[in-house]
Amino acid sequence: MADINLQIGQLKTAGFVLIDNVTLQQINGTFSNQTILSNSNPQFATFSIGANPNYVNATGVQVGSGTVVISLHADYTDAGNGTAQSQDFTITKTFTVIGNPNGAHPELNFP
Repeated sequence: MADINLQIGQLKTAGFVLIDNVTLQQINGTFSNQTILSNSNPQFATFSIGANPNYVNATGVQVGSGTVVISLHADYTDAGNGTAQSQDFTITKTFTVIGNPNGAHPELNFP
């Protein structure tokens, strides 16, 4: 899954989805208990559960990077065997905040 890329002052909103481990297709689920567990560098970006708790808001604060960890519970039907599932999940994402999008920033390019 993709990392989170932000600009200073930019707000991005992302929705929770479930991906079937076999087909890698999105499946329907009901989410609950969504929580931001940790943010390694809140001085660079802030994260919050949205007014609709199926969404997370991310805002770039200053140039930097870090890791955010989010937990949630999901109830869904297994696409392979049709059984009802109820499971707790943890999502870990790295984030990077850049300054002016018209500027430049350095990267390492390994062949």
